[in-house]
Amino acid sequence: MNNQLVFSSSSSSSSSSFCIDSTPSWRYEVFLSFRGEDTRTTFTDHLYKALVDKGIPTFIDRQLVRGEEISPALLQAIEESRISLVIFSRTYAASRWCLDELVKIFQCRQSKQQIVLPVFYKVDPSHVRNQTSSFGDEFKKLECKFEDNKEKILAWRSALREAADLSGHPVKEGDYEATLISNIVEDILVKVLDGTYLDVAKYPVGIQSCVREVKDLLGVDGNGRRVVGIWGTSGIGKTTIAKAVYNAIAHKFEGSCFLGDVRESSTSREGLIQLQKTFLSEILRGTEWEIVNVHQGISLIKNRLRQKKILLILDDVDQLEQLKNWVDVDCFGEGSRVIITTKDRSLLDFYGGQWIYEVQKLEDDKALELFSWNAFERNKPPDDYLSLARCAIAYAQGLPLALNLIGSYLRKKSIGRWQAVLDSYDSYEGEPYKGIQRILRKSYDALDYALQQVFLDIACFFKGEHECYVLEILRSSKLYVPQHCLDVLVEKAIISIHNKKIWMHDLLEQMGKRIVCEESPTEPRKRSRLWHHEDVRNVLIDCKGTKKIRGIVVNLPEPDVIPLNEKSFWKMENLEFFINRNAHFSGCVNYLPNSLRLIEFGGRSNIDQRHTYVPSNFHPRDLVCFDRRHTYVLNLPSNFYPRHLVKFDVSFSGIRQLKEFKIGKSGIRELPSSIAYLTGLADLVANGCELQNVPDLSGSPNIRMLDLRDCTSLVEVHDSVGFLDKLHKLDLSGCSKLTRFPTRLGSRSLYYLSLEGCRRLERFPEIENDKMKSLMRLEIGKSGIKELPSSIAYLTGLADLVANGCELQNVPDLSESPNISVLDLRDCTSLVEVDDSVGFLDKRQELHLDGCSKLTRFATRLESRSLRHLNIGRSGIRELPSSIAYLTGLQTLKASGCELQNIQLLPFGKKVKFDEVSSCSTNLRMSLDLELEGCNLSESDFLVPLDCWSALTSLDLSRNNFVSLPDCISKVVNLETLILKDCKRLWEIPVLPPKLEGLYLDDCTSLEKIPKLPPRLKHLKLCNCFGLSGDEVAKLENNLLNEKIYPRSELGIIYPGNEVPKWFTYTSNHPTTVLSFDEWDGSDSEFRFEIPLKLQVGETLVGLALSFVLEQPYCSDEDDDDDWEVGFDVCIFINGEKFRPYIPYKHNIQATHVLLWLVDLWEQEQQGDICQVVIPFHNGSPIKSCGVHCLLRNQDELLHLSLRPTSSVGKRPRPRGSSDIVDDEYDQQKQWLSSSSEPAEDHPKRRQIDPNVPIDIEEDEEQEQPSASDDPQFLIY
Repeated sequence: MNNQLVFSSSSSSSSSSFCIDSTPSWRYEVFLSFRGEDTRTTFTDHLYKALVDKGIPTFIDRQLVRGEEISPALLQAIEESRISLVIFSRTYAASRWCLDELVKIFQCRQSKQQIVLPVFYKVDPSHVRNQTSSFGDEFKKLECKFEDNKEKILAWRSALREAADLSGHPVKEGDYEATLISNIVEDILVKVLDGTYLDVAKYPVGIQSCVREVKDLLGVDGNGRRVVGIWGTSGIGKTTIAKAVYNAIAHKFEGSCFLGDVRESSTSREGLIQLQKTFLSEILRGTEWEIVNVHQGISLIKNRLRQKKILLILDDVDQLEQLKNWVDVDCFGEGSRVIITTKDRSLLDFYGGQWIYEVQKLEDDKALELFSWNAFERNKPPDDYLSLARCAIAYAQGLPLALNLIGSYLRKKSIGRWQAVLDSYDSYEGEPYKGIQRILRKSYDALDYALQQVFLDIACFFKGEHECYVLEILRSSKLYVPQHCLDVLVEKAIISIHNKKIWMHDLLEQMGKRIVCEESPTEPRKRSRLWHHEDVRNVLIDCKGTKKIRGIVVNLPEPDVIPLNEKSFWKMENLEFFINRNAHFSGCVNYLPNSLRLIEFGGRSNIDQRHTYVPSNFHPRDLVCFDRRHTYVLNLPSNFYPRHLVKFDVSFSGIRQLKEFKIGKSGIRELPSSIAYLTGLADLVANGCELQNVPDLSGSPNIRMLDLRDCTSLVEVHDSVGFLDKLHKLDLSGCSKLTRFPTRLGSRSLYYLSLEGCRRLERFPEIENDKMKSLMRLEIGKSGIKELPSSIAYLTGLADLVANGCELQNVPDLSESPNISVLDLRDCTSLVEVDDSVGFLDKRQELHLDGCSKLTRFATRLESRSLRHLNIGRSGIRELPSSIAYLTGLQTLKASGCELQNIQLLPFGKKVKFDEVSSCSTNLRMSLDLELEGCNLSESDFLVPLDCWSALTSLDLSRNNFVSLPDCISKVVNLETLILKDCKRLWEIPVLPPKLEGLYLDDCTSLEKIPKLPPRLKHLKLCNCFGLSGDEVAKLENNLLNEKIYPRSELGIIYPGNEVPKWFTYTSNHPTTVLSFDEWDGSDSEFRFEIPLKLQVGETLVGLALSFVLEQPYCSDEDDDDDWEVGFDVCIFINGEKFRPYIPYKHNIQATHVLLWLVDLWEQEQQGDICQVVIPFHNGSPIKSCGVHCLLRNQDELLHLSLRPTSSVGKRPRPRGSSDIVDDEYDQQKQWLSSSSEPAEDHPKRRQIDPNVPIDIEEDEEQEQPSASDDPQFLIY
């Protein structure tokens, strides 16, 4: 018997393309539930304003006095809101109306899949959940008033518990409300409104059973993974049903993605790669992925999504390869669901064909309702139209698309016209598909000639393109195309516009192309539009073009070469569109039709395209888009001035509504003077080309952006550029030969000017008085500019002045530019003076003077309380002003490489006594990052006052000369990172701060002692610390690993050594050859460990300890990277479940080292009989040997799983099918662990483990005793 389960829409519950209950029509996006007397005029009012300012329709009850019962209007507002934002405050539970609202809100959450976001305003969620503390006191008062209504009280309690269990936003005492409100609004905008719901239909005539039956097939609440197919003919509503199901269940998954139009997107490798990128970006939000090929994309999907419960919908799949190439349901997490819509039922057999929902045509009553909405904008026809409407739906044959089209076409027409149209349908005969095509043709025939041509252009060329871009091109046609042409086609249900892109149903697209084919059934060259790759090849290669051809799109099955010749475009004098998607053209073309309005010649492939000249007789007056990317062009015709030009670059991601001319990265050396005739030009982008000068642009007054980055041949910019009043951005960075620039600047709208890297430009222009107030960012870094004029004071709006690495000798008075927030003078090696006004810039947040070797002072006073980052490293500064103590907002002070002599704030150095230190150092409460690398410090006592720096989180004291750190370092309670690299004399660190997470001691060659490590430590680097004795390393292992028994994301240490610790159960020195390359691309061999895990009830594998012995890598003299980066890609299998932790580490080791890493498996909580660990080994890999040790958890007790080594090398991996020796030994070990009936804490072999106390392991008398030279066994969890 066939086990396939196929659901079909029945006559009583026909599955239309619209499911009203799955996509509610929301009146409001947000409903605010709050206690008025607590937050009405404060937090709630501010939140409401923030939501409204972002354009989010929000309901707020402004009524101050309420009646006995909650009003019907309020209940309706809750039902009509997509999201309920519940603000729990101290007296929220004292209001019966608030609690009644809450009950209603959760009823709607259950019935309408509404979203509830709680805000805990100065209350604890646990108090809300359990009705305790002051929140509970208020509830109990109300409970007494309703003690006779037990049902209501239970409903209130249930709603409070359910709300408190949701993830929400806590607002604590002292929090910044503005930041919290911004986070709440962002949560609603990004995570909810923008990413959850899909637009389903204009007239959602809904039948709940269609969504219900698909949900039944999906079994969303069940385990395992499942693929469900939605199968039916074109236009029957598969896509809309899939969207409706998505809206109904997406919130139940950790990630969800709807991939539309897979059929068309998968016609090329680039399309498949884009699908993979979209999929990963939708599931793993906030990340953009670089994918080179489909196989890499498959690997990324497997690696990144193996633990995620996801919902994926693949819409319109028509080829088996589209499924085989990239989607595998088994690579997703437990509970994942995949929905596939297709016209080809056989494709679903790829997944077993077990769960299929068959969509059938609408029954007459539902078809009549849908038709009526389109024809009359009501749910049923007027009585005098009823018989005609029934005839219409008979012709539509229950197909939703046809019902939409016929209804829209007949809207607002007389009965006589209805009769005439319906009578004309009677003349068509044939199967339903052909009949529908003929019906669709009626919508086309009803258009006037211009709109018919617009429809055909969209069907053949512009489906999926940006509406503004398409409209610009269409309106430049010789035909009269009205401004509202797209609106007319939308109104007639011929096209639709979503996210400003034009879409058309496949049936309509096919009909449009069929109409073009009917122009000349046997001779494609006599058709108006060509798109089939064979037709295009024949016309271009054999020079068979005719004046009939209006448009060509080149879209080959695979990127390939098409040889052109000088006559390829001859006789195509009416050619308007030439769009190349992926072809590579060779040969020479000496003619292009002047009728062209759209040229995409560069294509969308990565193949380099080279053409030497644009034909001199090419005068495209109506050209709108000219794409010459990836071409090498030496010239443009002197009379080349397409007045309608709005686009030069058609990007892959879509078209923006900008008027642009782009010749970036081309070989163009000169722009014709006629470019000034482009009066509508807004953006001129010529970055990276061979231009030598910029001509007079005064004839293009509307230019807003002039991008000339990296024009390395550019010598001169015309003076007119300095007075383009609408110019916003002028970028000349990287123009290394630029010597002549406007001597005066007066562009009123200019806000960004970059002359960075203009090495030959020595003079900065004078600023016109009161004309440059808009300039906000000025970049002159790495230029030849030696002096800034005094007129720079007119730049009153300047916020960022970036002059790093330039030839400036002094910084003038900046007091007239009070808005400067960033002053970057890094590596200005000629700088000797900075004006004192710099110290009084109230809005300055960053001051960078590092590398200014000739600068010995920078300000007599510092009174900028907004300063956050001060960098004086590697400068000539020897003394800080005493006023630095007033920088109460300072977060970063970098003084690396400075030999500071007189410091009041940081009392170290030879000339300062501690009793002279100013008490103002306590003002530095905001400092977070202190870098004093290479400051020639020789005494550690400078750290004594650091106990007052409670906010210090990072301290870098590398390359200094002190011998020890003082005990007071432990008082820097918030310190997370301590860097002491290359401190050659350091031999001891007595105590460490309690919150330290990273300790970096590389190249501390005198280091002999390491203190007790703090509990939060995640990274400890001891590379090349050869002063550590073997006993000290053993002590380190004991202190570190015994304390790490609680779950954490990572834990790693590296130290000198040459063998895996002996307490590791499994070790290996010999990798085996890899026979299959499925898991590891390019790996030559691998270390494989197979470990028996016969876990008893309640035991769980919570982690693995991994050890790697690393040999010193070969480093060439040309290698200037200080750190050698190693990444270990480990694969762990537990009963078939796969985990792939990546272990990154950067280090420059000078001898053999040991790397220990703990892999946390607490979240997986997997039990199993077999654990496999696979480590790939590449030729040249530094891994000499490695080891694995298991970490177990038994309820509240941690157990140490240890098998007795059979040799000094350690236990080898057990081959598959080996004897049961290992099992027997394991059983003995387990029996030894559980044989005593005594309490665990009293048993000599089993006892409770205190994570804060190191444990001495008592050896069993029957087991082998390690020799005195052996390392002791330690517990590592």
